[in-house]
Amino acid sequence: MYRERHTLIIYDDLSNQAQAYRQMSLLLQRSLG
Repeated sequence: MYRERHTLIIYDDLSNQAQAYRQMSLLLQRSLG
């Protein structure tokens, strides 16, 4: 059970990073364009 919770936390962190990265790239493209 502990391992499942740990995996869920890691997955949530990765999804948050991906979302932030997507927003950053969109902002960069907008400023460059």
